[in-house]
Amino acid sequence: MNSRLDNLKSPINSEIREAKERIAHNLPLALSTMEELVQKLTLEKEYEKDRLMRRVADADNLMKAKDREVSVAVRMSNRDLLLAILPFLDSVDSAISAHPDNDGIMTLKDQILKILKGYGLETIDAKGKKYDPYQHEAVAVIEDGEDGLVVDELQKGYKLNDEVIRTSKVAVSKGEK
Repeated sequence: MNSRLDNLKSPINSEIREAKERIAHNLPLALSTMEELVQKLTLEKEYEKDRLMRRVADADNLMKAKDREVSVAVRMSNRDLLLAILPFLDSVDSAISAHPDNDGIMTLKDQILKILKGYGLETIDAKGKKYDPYQHEAVAVIEDGEDGLVVDELQKGYKLNDEVIRTSKVAVSKGEK
């Protein structure tokens, strides 16, 4: 009876042995296929991650460029408005020259300049300074005084956020050399 049981086990054992051999033979192939798949998926993941990072950077750069454009547009609109106000300031300066004792006009000028300074407007100080062609426009030359010194300011110049929007019209001395 034992031999009969052995005969029954033998085909099962034989099949188990064959299955083990097939697995042992195919296992390295399956492992290398899985390693290749893992490597391929890792490369794809890195590629997609890099692509996503580039898109995020592109979006960030686009937002920064848009912010710069908006900032420039706001500054330019302020510039246009402030340039339109400059003739009014010239009229106030003329009124002060005509009526130097009128404190009301001087107070009005100080108030408007304080408001406009909040928007980045500032006057260019010219009288008594060295002539600077980037800030001053020489409209007269006087033979007396230190060479290259601004002797008189005929029209105020203005800067907007450190950019000259109107040069000062000045008289410059041409001293003796």
